[in-house]
Amino acid sequence: MHWDLASSLLEDQPSHGLNICIHNVRRPQAFSAIQGLIGSLCGSPILFGFPAAFYILACRLNKKKISTFDKVTCALFLCVLCPLFFLCGTIDSIMQIGDAVKDAGTPFSIC
Repeated sequence: MHWDLASSLLEDQPSHGLNICIHNVRRPQAFSAIQGLIGSLCGSPILFGFPAAFYILACRLNKKKISTFDKVTCALFLCVLCPLFFLCGTIDSIMQIGDAVKDAGTPFSIC
């Protein structure tokens, strides 16, 4: 499908289709860095934020008392671990994207 898009663009406007092809060749390292960014943005809340928040909400809905240990653990997950890994992962991923774009070089320079 990608090749069909590129070839149809090359037939209509050669320069536009060529730009798409060159863009994909120049930045293959940035793709994994962008995957890392998506993972850091989604991973921390899913692993640390959602379970603690859902536990607190479930206890409130069922009108059950939360023990002190559970309160401390949920506070640690929600207020420390989730923001810490969110920020550290996002900052690292953005730095990797910047390095990948900077080191990309000119098109077809690896050939």
